[in-house]
Amino acid sequence: MRKGKLPRIFPVSHGGILSLGICFAATFSKLNFKGQNAVSIIIDSLALLMIVGIFSFLSKNVANLLKLFFLGAILFHILNLNKLEKVEKRYSNRDTISSIAFSNQISELLLRSGLTTQSQAITKGLVLGSSRYLPDEIKIRAREGGILHLFAASGLHLGIFIGFALFIFKKIFFFQRALPYFIALLLGFLYLFLLGFPVSFLRAYCFAVYSLLGILAHKKTQPADTLSYASATIAIFLPSDFLSVGFLLSFSAVFGIFYLKPALDIYFFPNQNRLIKDNLTLSLACTYATFPILVYYFHAFSFGSFWINLAVVPFASLLLPLLYLNLSFEWLFGGPIVSYLWIFTDYVLGLFMKLLKSLTNSISFFFQWQEIPVPIVVYFLLIFFAFFCSYLKHFFFQNLKEKRRILGKELPMNRLYSIFLFLLFFGFQPFGIWYFNCQNDLGPKFQAWFHKGNSFLRFENTFYFLGNCYAESFFKKVDSELSLAKIDTIYIEHANCKKLALQLRSNIERRNGKEVHFFTVKPGAVLPVFFNQGESMSALIRYDGNKRNIFQLMNKLKEIESVQGKYHISSANYLVLDFPVWSKEKPEDWKKYQKLLGISYDWKIMSVEELLAGQVHNTNRNSKLSFH
Repeated sequence: MRKGKLPRIFPVSHGGILSLGICFAATFSKLNFKGQNAVSIIIDSLALLMIVGIFSFLSKNVANLLKLFFLGAILFHILNLNKLEKVEKRYSNRDTISSIAFSNQISELLLRSGLTTQSQAITKGLVLGSSRYLPDEIKIRAREGGILHLFAASGLHLGIFIGFALFIFKKIFFFQRALPYFIALLLGFLYLFLLGFPVSFLRAYCFAVYSLLGILAHKKTQPADTLSYASATIAIFLPSDFLSVGFLLSFSAVFGIFYLKPALDIYFFPNQNRLIKDNLTLSLACTYATFPILVYYFHAFSFGSFWINLAVVPFASLLLPLLYLNLSFEWLFGGPIVSYLWIFTDYVLGLFMKLLKSLTNSISFFFQWQEIPVPIVVYFLLIFFAFFCSYLKHFFFQNLKEKRRILGKELPMNRLYSIFLFLLFFGFQPFGIWYFNCQNDLGPKFQAWFHKGNSFLRFENTFYFLGNCYAESFFKKVDSELSLAKIDTIYIEHANCKKLALQLRSNIERRNGKEVHFFTVKPGAVLPVFFNQGESMSALIRYDGNKRNIFQLMNKLKEIESVQGKYHISSANYLVLDFPVWSKEKPEDWKKYQKLLGISYDWKIMSVEELLAGQVHNTNRNSKLSFH
């Protein structure tokens, strides 16, 4: 593709059209698995009709392309005849004997290196392309900063690895043009094999093979053809990974690099050819291309990921060759000389971590949501429409470009359109941050999440841990819904909640950039929660049936009633009973003998089971408390 030209959207080679047909059939097989036989019959019937020449009214060129397209569909059904029943099975853990042995070998080399424990974890995450080796804090930071892809085997790793190998072997085999490429591809396949064939790495390897073969044949492949070849390869050999989340993220990022980046280069920086410009448009293209997948599958997005990637990815591109070199020297030679290289590497890893922590603390702007943010999606669709119009303008208005070339100056409409695109693309992040901050201000002041044995409540800027905190998996859901809350105070009722409370405080301080106060209630104390209900102030107390706290509970109930009576506050209060399954106490008895127990009717007695049933009845996704 020449400079200043946008790539074609559809494949142009016969092999690309054939591969597109394979992907078409694979997509229908994946999305319509139960009706697979009917879909196969329809596709194969159209293919046969096309091949025998029924659609002779079409031009010869179009007919030939359609024949290749449907021939690819038939080829997919033939090659996957015995695999289609397994298409829906997910093999999330594809660890092989070789990948496990490779991981153990890397661990042994790192133990001899003298690196700190954190540096060893970061090195394993980068070299092995997996976030499972990262400490929880680093993994959370990478996720909220939008750079978790650095710890997933992808095109970045393979590109650096093959580029590093080519740099070395071109110096050694300078007399032979093809041999360095062959050795680099062979080593790349070995790397792919040792990692267990992750889908994003396999996609990148297919790109590398097709691109390098084109270089050896003195013929540059078209982006659409390369995408079709790689997609068809995965559809045939790894059908369970076709259209998986990893597949969609990987190919959407490459789609942005192939199609969105050239448009940004033309309209934003038409006369610039610098490294900073390439990094800027590359980060912007990948951010927008992966946005729909992140919204649909993860309900989260980091609006600062564009700027963080702009700084961190070049750093990682320099760090990875250093790690490959050090691990190779440690495996081949070892000794004190290599240890000096590890000291330098440890220093560079420290700088990498400082940069990562600094950026994620300041500009990650990570938000999660339960309901799809319609204004954000509409804004993104506007960007997509502008991108589509850019391609139409490029391919169907060539006379304007010719006029510009003759006049030797830029047309005013082109300049205005470029300014509009610039403001539209770079306004997405500020708009998203502004929107979610407004959502936080307009959001619910009171939230409650009830679970058997514990409850989590938030009123305005205060968060309460009530009961024990053994159900950590339940708290993860709570933490995701609190991403927009500006909490500044945390209370815990039991000591076993301290770990989760400290984790929540760390997450909130990182997201909001301000200190969170932390308080531990004395053992056995009853912790009331106050919240607004309409224009009046209500109170909520959770009681777990502990006989030691019964007198304190009664005193707290009367104390709250006294304060409300003094200030003429007429409001309903709530006593939530959360008795253990082995307890002989029954919430029905408390309701029946409420007056005899000395509890006024200003308190509405409810059981956790009632609240849980109400939550399920109202919605399966939103656990916000409703007392009505």
